[in-house]
Amino acid sequence: MSLERPHKRQHTEEIILHYGIEIESVFELLNEYTAYNQFINFFIKYCNNDWDIDETVTGFIKILNSCINGDNAKINEILINLLNQNEIYNEIKKINEKAEKKAKEKAEKKAKEKAEKKAKEKAEKKAEEPDFFSGLGSYSDDDYDDDDNDEVKIYEIDYTEIIDFFKSELEKIIDISICTRKKPDEITTIKINNWYNFINISIKIIKNTLDILNSPTNIKDVISILLNISDELANTVFIAFTNIFNLTKDTKIKLFNISEIDDFYKKIPIGDEICLCLIEDSSVICDNEKIYKDILSGTFVKYNYLLNKCEFITQPFKSIDDIEKKLSIFFNDTIFSNTLLNCKKTSQHVHISFNNISEIIRPDIYLILSIICVCHYFQDEIFKLFLITRTNNIYCKKLNYNDELADYIYRIYEDYDKNIINISSIFYEKHEDHFYYHFNRYYWINILNLINSGNPKPYTIEFRLKHGSTDSKELANVCKLYENIITYANKLLRDNETLKTIKIIKDFKTNIEEIISSQGAKAEILKNIILKDDELKYYFTNPNSDYVKGLNNLNKLFSKLTVGGKKKLPSSKSSKSIRSSKSIRSIRSSRSIRNKKPLYKMNSFGYEFIGYELDDYIKKDLKKNNNKYIKREEIRQYLQLYNNLIIYKGK
Repeated sequence: MSLERPHKRQHTEEIILHYGIEIESVFELLNEYTAYNQFINFFIKYCNNDWDIDETVTGFIKILNSCINGDNAKINEILINLLNQNEIYNEIKKINEKAEKKAKEKAEKKAKEKAEKKAKEKAEKKAEEPDFFSGLGSYSDDDYDDDDNDEVKIYEIDYTEIIDFFKSELEKIIDISICTRKKPDEITTIKINNWYNFINISIKIIKNTLDILNSPTNIKDVISILLNISDELANTVFIAFTNIFNLTKDTKIKLFNISEIDDFYKKIPIGDEICLCLIEDSSVICDNEKIYKDILSGTFVKYNYLLNKCEFITQPFKSIDDIEKKLSIFFNDTIFSNTLLNCKKTSQHVHISFNNISEIIRPDIYLILSIICVCHYFQDEIFKLFLITRTNNIYCKKLNYNDELADYIYRIYEDYDKNIINISSIFYEKHEDHFYYHFNRYYWINILNLINSGNPKPYTIEFRLKHGSTDSKELANVCKLYENIITYANKLLRDNETLKTIKIIKDFKTNIEEIISSQGAKAEILKNIILKDDELKYYFTNPNSDYVKGLNNLNKLFSKLTVGGKKKLPSSKSSKSIRSSKSIRSIRSSRSIRNKKPLYKMNSFGYEFIGYELDDYIKKDLKKNNNKYIKREEIRQYLQLYNNLIIYKGK
């Protein structure tokens, strides 16, 4: 997309917009799409530790038996029918039935021996009594008591044969297809497919029954061990994700680790390939939250285990069409489409760069001021286009016009950086210079990345409004909305040239709002001028739109949890309440930032400066003010709150 930028005494210059996207998400770990791979990894990992394998396989079979027997069978009828067609399961079933029969016979024999012993003891006791108590015979069914009957009903199956079957069969597959790295023959291929179907169907059955399952076995522990969940989550998000989900070699998705960041920025995708860098975002934790998949479904989904803290960063996109095309590859991939989930803590941020023919530039300061004024004027209407979870969100705050600060001091100067600070002081919050980055990043439009921090970086503005979802069309339409906001702000400047002669920011806001209000009601301007395209207008505002219907349904569900429902969702501590605490006050009041270390977070275009790390002097001052030892974890939590994700420290 391109804008026309008028210059004094110059020809019109074209500005091109590029888009970079950050996709926060979580993943369901207990799923039928990756279970087999994790199962094999488990066997490879513990191949020399019989105890771990024996205990886990025994637990797995016990759980599966509980899921397919009795009332639980009705829930999984279709899946059980599929399982009964599987050769591996049928073999295990035969061994299990044989073991069960043997265990039952053993229990019956034991109960019989116990009853005979009791009958004998009874006879001996009666023999010692007077003759009129005599008349004993052999034991009968009456000699059984309730304890004896319970022993027959509850008996322990010996799973040794099943465990041996698992080991012997899987060792063959692992040896042929993994250890030797040879292409398996036809018989082995059939076995692999059978095992694959058996494990994945079994996991799906267990997943369906998990909430109502009554089993003496610690189900979640067994499943987490079996699928390597607990161990893998101790690693970095990238290692955990790639080990668990194991993307196929022929996938068009190319994942990079933070350690490969230079390669990520330089990589040129081949054909339909999409390149993404997976990093950790400590704020994206959805455990114990209500989970949804996408907006179109309009409903919450069940989940069991989550891989949290995932953030995928795209390379820059040069067009809206490119966004939809490339991200459909990501969202439609089997693994992502079936396991990627969202909650109120997931979002999708869009960085937009302004480019001339050869490089990224800082746009005219009046264009930035116009964009901010437009966003402030329409923000209540724009927020209605997104999930209510984005409203009153400390990481996506609405612009806050501070009229009492908007005096003649806050004006447009020659100094670009000072202008950005002035704009953010009026429309965000006023802070000491070194705290602008900590606190003012978390508004739904962030312009602080336009400040020259003294380090090479790309200049962008960031829109933080969009909720999490799994729909490339939805994301493309949202980017089109952001583009249209910029276009509209630019058009206001071009059609009203006197705006660029106004130096006082308060007066600029008053004038541009008068121009906007003369065009009609806010909702109508948003619908007919900013959204403008028929397709976009229908998508975001028509009651028959699938997006609108799904959004309304999800909003109702979230509203019940937060407004009129019996149960309220856990809320995060507000930034205001945290900043008022003694620890934070001591940090904010400290005037020694002499040896501050710059902190950076990566985005699609490069590193963005996000503030400063606390130096040793501040830590010492913090300790003195609180009269206690300040743990590094407390410092880290503070930094994470205000810097979100610290992934790089400048030297």
